[in-house]
Amino acid sequence: MNEDFGEMKARLRRMEALLTAEAGRILANLEFARALSQAQRLARDGDRTRGPSPALRAAVERAEALGQGVR
Repeated sequence: MNEDFGEMKARLRRMEALLTAEAGRILANLEFARALSQAQRLARDGDRTRGPSPALRAAVERAEALGQGVR
């Protein structure tokens, strides 16, 4: 796995843990949950032998920005 791609996956795991930390948090933060889901889909379908695509980077950054309000 590409090192940068692995770093993106780690960021996604941290955001997923943040989202599922409390019961009902997903429904309260639906936009964040959708952004995270999109980023996870792009990561799942991405080529792990290369660096993350610009679309994946943008999706992860968008999800992280939305996740700032969750904390």
